[in-house]
Amino acid sequence: MARFGVRQHVCVRLWSFSLQRERSASFFGIVQKTYHNVQHRKISADTDAFTHEAFSEEEGIGKHEGCELYEQRQGSISWNRRVSLHVQRQQVIQAISVYKRMLQEAFMPEKSTYILLLSTRSSVVAVLKFAIQVHSIISSLEKDVESNVILTNIIICIYGRCNRLEWSKSLFRSLDERTVVTWNSMISICVQNGQGEQALQIFNQMRQEGVSGSTISFVSALHACSIESALQFGMQLHASIAAQKAIVDVYLNTALMSMYAKCACIEKTERLFEEMPDRNVVSWNTMISAYAVHGQGKFVVELFDQLLKVATMPTIATFLSTVSAFSNHVDLHKAKQIHALVMGEIFDSNISIGTVLVNMYRKCGCLSSAQRVFDAMKDRDQGSWNAMVATFVELNKGEEIFQLFAHMQLQGFLPNMTTYSSIISACSYETSLFEGKRLHALVINSGFQKDLLVGNALVSMYNKCGSLDKAQRVFDNMDEHNTVSWNAILDAHALHGKSHDIFNLFEQMQKDEVVPDKMTFTSMLSACSRLGLVDEVQQFLISMIKDFSLIPTPDHFNCVIDLLARLGKLDEAEALLNNMPVPYSAVSMRTLLGACRSQTDLERGERTANQVMLLDPMSTSPYTILFGLYGVNCEEGGESEGAGVPKHVSALLC
Repeated sequence: MARFGVRQHVCVRLWSFSLQRERSASFFGIVQKTYHNVQHRKISADTDAFTHEAFSEEEGIGKHEGCELYEQRQGSISWNRRVSLHVQRQQVIQAISVYKRMLQEAFMPEKSTYILLLSTRSSVVAVLKFAIQVHSIISSLEKDVESNVILTNIIICIYGRCNRLEWSKSLFRSLDERTVVTWNSMISICVQNGQGEQALQIFNQMRQEGVSGSTISFVSALHACSIESALQFGMQLHASIAAQKAIVDVYLNTALMSMYAKCACIEKTERLFEEMPDRNVVSWNTMISAYAVHGQGKFVVELFDQLLKVATMPTIATFLSTVSAFSNHVDLHKAKQIHALVMGEIFDSNISIGTVLVNMYRKCGCLSSAQRVFDAMKDRDQGSWNAMVATFVELNKGEEIFQLFAHMQLQGFLPNMTTYSSIISACSYETSLFEGKRLHALVINSGFQKDLLVGNALVSMYNKCGSLDKAQRVFDNMDEHNTVSWNAILDAHALHGKSHDIFNLFEQMQKDEVVPDKMTFTSMLSACSRLGLVDEVQQFLISMIKDFSLIPTPDHFNCVIDLLARLGKLDEAEALLNNMPVPYSAVSMRTLLGACRSQTDLERGERTANQVMLLDPMSTSPYTILFGLYGVNCEEGGESEGAGVPKHVSALLC
């Protein structure tokens, strides 16, 4: 072998390596054949690469020549093993390549080979294409292959995962026999595709055909109830589980909790959680999320503390729900404690956590903390930038908003609908009209002018910048309108003194079958107040309660008080204040106090001013109005202006 120079050590290494794999005389012949082939190869790098690939195949990552050492001796078992090794290492391309070469060498793949290949984490297009091929192959084979439960179920699931739900249904219906696993697969993919109603129909069909179902069946059906908010069906499932005296494990209990939480039955969710003999982190997350969604931030805090005490490691979902709850609860001190814990756990590597922390500090009005979180994020996505833009907008940071907007684009993130809607809302004064128009032009160039969210922001922006015509033009050019759109244009006409137009707009809103909300009725009652329409005010109040099940707020009653005050009916206005079904606010009292000033009602004015002072001790408006009332009263009594003003009132105004 010495005459071959550098190739000699290659062959010795290959032979030694091969002997470790198969200590047999027959295999030595394969080594000799391979050695003969090596002679025709290039020296140096090519030779070393060949040897490396032979060793790599032992580790499951071989690609080409090294694998050829075994193809001739191992048959289909070797092929299946190599496919398995590639799949385990998530080397999808290599696994498919081995499969194709297997077919070229006329080896018949086993069912396990198909199962392995269909289980790879490939792209949606690739796995769907392969599933279609496998479906075609197994359909032409003997009956026992076609009816293989595992293989058929995988194909059903792949079709569903690739948004081919009808294909899944077709394959499902074509089966002569279905096991509980097959039923579960079909129910599960309906749930995954958001088809809760279809999932429940298939579940019922399964029960009608005498298949009792498994824990997985009930878990999937409960998830379907969550999608459809089907409380009655969910309660029937709960009763059925109890009647069967089935073993209710932590997964089934958690699914029941999730169903009741999605159906707004928070008390039942709590009861299930408290009665659970065993809990996992998903159970805790479900309860925390339920509290967060229903705005019960205080309970989120308490439950999170309990979670830490039982030494259950929180997940990303735990922190997301918890931090989101703090955003609504505005408990800055506690939120900072959670932030410190998050920093020590998973914050550094998770964009979603960073984004919700920015939003949390925005809700708490703490820009500096939001900025620190944002700056500390190693990676950012569109949502992170949008959260920071919204923070600057909400806290009125002026020029800094547009600097951040420019920096975002320099970093390669193009504004989307959410970005534009946030930053457009920052242009809320007449001096901002130029910037607003510039943003409008960018919106048009970006193709977002028809977007509902952006359109609503533009209508509101032009309204606040004093351009009713442009607000109306944007509104008219929108493809669709929701309640926010109508509220924006109603408010625009109200602010510009076009109260009569509001009634026509409200009528058109009803024709378009857009449901009004509390803000809509605030605009309508405000317009009635300006026009002095007492009967219409009464009709709108009755309508919002009777027709739309809306409870009037202090803002609605303020409009009525303002109307009565404008008409000089101070007795009725004060009586309404004292008998309101909701607590009155300082604004309500100030409205009446202003009417007392215009009607020179000193006695009522003093009484009302005292109430304003109690509700808003820092406000100087009651003292100013009282000073005016005393001055007017003194003029009528012949005394000099200000002579009758009490000393404590006069001192506060000096």
